[in-house]
Amino acid sequence: MKSQIKSITLNNFRLFDKQNFSFSEDINIIVGKNASGKTTILEGINLLGVGKSFRTHNDADLLKRGEESFYVKGLFNTQEGDREIVLSYTQKGKKINVNGSFVKKMSDFVGQIKVICFSPIDLNIVKGEPKHKRSFLDQNIGIIDKQYLNSLIMYNKLLKERNELLKQMSKFNNNIDLLSVYTDKLIVVAKEIINKRNEYIKIIESYANTNIKKISDYNEQIELKYKPNVSFDEVEDKIKKSVKEDILNQTTTLGPHKDTFNIYLNNEEIGSFGSYGQQKSVAIALKLAISDIIKNKNDSAIIILDDVFGELDNKRQDDLIRNLKEKGQVVISTTDISLISKDILKNSKVIEMDEGEE
Repeated sequence: MKSQIKSITLNNFRLFDKQNFSFSEDINIIVGKNASGKTTILEGINLLGVGKSFRTHNDADLLKRGEESFYVKGLFNTQEGDREIVLSYTQKGKKINVNGSFVKKMSDFVGQIKVICFSPIDLNIVKGEPKHKRSFLDQNIGIIDKQYLNSLIMYNKLLKERNELLKQMSKFNNNIDLLSVYTDKLIVVAKEIINKRNEYIKIIESYANTNIKKISDYNEQIELKYKPNVSFDEVEDKIKKSVKEDILNQTTTLGPHKDTFNIYLNNEEIGSFGSYGQQKSVAIALKLAISDIIKNKNDSAIIILDDVFGELDNKRQDDLIRNLKEKGQVVISTTDISLISKDILKNSKVIEMDEGEE
């Protein structure tokens, strides 16, 4: 299935009153000074793919100053024909409309149009806390695998309800039978998540290696080591044995909500030793691995990269863009178009931004 964005309309969105941008099927380069709105365009594309911004968790932050509502509308080309997606926001909340029909559940929406986004915050994948690594897995495996997404939604629901029950039990010490029910259900879904993460980390590692070699002129190799908080074989026994501790701590102390994974570059942990350019290259390679997995499933993703060129030398920049050309439609933002070779520019659509307020 092909996914390409043809145009986007931003209305009362960040700095834009109402503005439309169109895109080519291949490489699109948005160039402008900081605070010109180029990142906002990428943010809008991401919003139409995954239903949320990569810059904020609060939809109200996306409102143009002084306005009470916004909408973002995208026209996409797919193998099933054109698809129009409109995401609107008011003080009552967010709504998503696909070809005239409102989406009832976010899980039904995620993955319809696949968007892979790299922004500077994604450096947290390689040097940040475990929650950033879990977020990388959850957001991206969820795009690829609907079963994983549904298991994750169920796990988070059960985890929240079990934690609320644990807080009550620390005061009243009752409902032990209900806690047992929640524990058994949580274990079943935990096993599904651990199994899927273990499977996909191996696949991501393989594709990430292909990407890092192309970016680094075949001088670097990535290794990923999954570090589950509780292993698949031990999850049932250990979670059941931790019930007393959970009651004491008023929270679920073990489970995949505390998983992480380690990233090695040439046998050294990248978060501890790597240069900023190497860390950025690894984070990009991991994100591009997701697009490769999607492509291997006879689908395609829209790849958006915000401020990708800083700290990458000219050779890595050219190698990166040539690698991207093989993957599908790409939208890149940059402050300096001179960083990009003329050979690549002549085959790209360039969108020049005026100064604004991002």
